[in-house]
Amino acid sequence: MAAERQRLEATELEGINDEYEHQAVNEWINEFVEETVPRLYRAPLLVELWAVFESGVIEIAKHLQKKQGHSLGLKDLRANNDFERARKYYQHVLHVPLITKDGVKERLDTLVLVRNAVAHCNGRIEVIPEDRLKKIQNWEQQQGDLSTDRRYLSFTGAFIKDMADAVKTALEDFTERVKQLGDQTPPT
Repeated sequence: MAAERQRLEATELEGINDEYEHQAVNEWINEFVEETVPRLYRAPLLVELWAVFESGVIEIAKHLQKKQGHSLGLKDLRANNDFERARKYYQHVLHVPLITKDGVKERLDTLVLVRNAVAHCNGRIEVIPEDRLKKIQNWEQQQGDLSTDRRYLSFTGAFIKDMADAVKTALEDFTERVKQLGDQTPPT
């Protein structure tokens, strides 16, 4: 980021002699380097993290559906979001809990909220539906590591790491439990 700051200072401040204009451009550079660049870097990571989790859940659901002989598929159920639909499908159709680790469900709920705010609203605070924004703000107040106090959602590296850890923990635990199901032999 230091290199980006230096590049912008060299190109954008060159030839500005007016003190007020210099200060305004310098403030813009600071905001761009300290807030915009990290947001543009981190926001797509949240979309990718959710895609990793979702694809794992879908692939395992297809495998279990076929193995257990269910006619209902994951997409046949309705819910408020894909995560809720997956939890319902696993619980009521496959009879396998999707999430068993403490705290992971809450983090994944937050990840899908923030992912949707980024993917569908570009993280713009003013267009995030109010009920969803309130949930994001609750996370902000309780956990920190993300911010809703500007025009766009912004995230710390710690938030990204926490969400990555939630995805990793959930998928590792889940795949291990599914493997154990495969190792069980039916009683004779």
